[in-house]
Amino acid sequence: MEMTNNAVFEARSYDRHTTGELAIEPLSKALPRWRALLQEMDGATLYHREPWLRALERAYRLKLSVATLSADGRIIAGCVFARGAHPLRPRMVSLSFSDFCPPLSLDDQAREILLSALAANPPAPRLEIRGVEPSAQWIAERSFQRWVLDLSRPAAPVISEMSRHFRYNARRAAASGVRVEKGSSAEHVRRFYRLQLQARRRLGLPAQPLGFFLAVRDEFAPEANVELWFATRKGRDFAALFVLRDGCTLHCKWSARAIDSPQGVSHLLNTALVEEHAGRVSALDLGRADARNAGLVRFKSELGARAFALPYAYFPKAPRNRSSEAMGLFGRAASRVWRHLPAPLARLVGASLYRFFA
Repeated sequence: MEMTNNAVFEARSYDRHTTGELAIEPLSKALPRWRALLQEMDGATLYHREPWLRALERAYRLKLSVATLSADGRIIAGCVFARGAHPLRPRMVSLSFSDFCPPLSLDDQAREILLSALAANPPAPRLEIRGVEPSAQWIAERSFQRWVLDLSRPAAPVISEMSRHFRYNARRAAASGVRVEKGSSAEHVRRFYRLQLQARRRLGLPAQPLGFFLAVRDEFAPEANVELWFATRKGRDFAALFVLRDGCTLHCKWSARAIDSPQGVSHLLNTALVEEHAGRVSALDLGRADARNAGLVRFKSELGARAFALPYAYFPKAPRNRSSEAMGLFGRAASRVWRHLPAPLARLVGASLYRFFA
């Protein structure tokens, strides 16, 4: 059932008392207002835009809603939520399967009022907003970082600022006969997915279903906003990157590497990506990393990227397990079991259950 909810509250807005209204409606009904918010307010990212939202709806059958805050007859803030699929943990997330999706607002004050209104009139027993500094009523999680590489310059200075170790590994992979290629077809997605299954199983984690990656490709390909990069040798793929473009920002959304890959294949791939796009886009977003994941943090740092705080906000409390990169005792035990599942079974179970993990 689609949900529509309205709440009227009194809030101090723009230095005076006003009567505000919090409205929560299905995205299908609120889409014109959501599009207006994207046009009028700064801060919209790939995760706020329709191609990404449509891919989530198509692949995971997510029920998306838009929460808007109005004051004096004007929308001053809004965010998009997905209703969690887990039947025993009802919650709404802004946004599932996304690194961050903070509210869009006219200013900081409007964002704070929206957070207060959601806490006073929660549309679900638990709420989660990714990428926003929480207000007093919310619980903060600050272990995540967003890594961004500046590509507004030519390739040469960007590559020169990579660590010596990073550049050495890229040269070593190239010298061993590894070559780089790219494409954007459905078959390229399937090639990527074969590597993704190996990589996730090695980490003891389920892989997202193939249908999700195909849905993303279908949504972004018409505007040439998707690229899949491969490091290959003698006809075999050893590593891959799944890259999306949003305006002047590239998002390296997913990466995968074979267990027995030659040394430096990931370094070579990322260097090739930089050489292709440096000076043509403003930034390469390398996504989220848990600050406790030393290996991933080191790789992104040696690539030359900078880390920015990426707070998550929870109401009324944070879940026990918030990061697959820093598991608790139960998570580590489940991960060990997953590593030993037969590959076909791991793929089937992962594809069936992944929508419940967001």
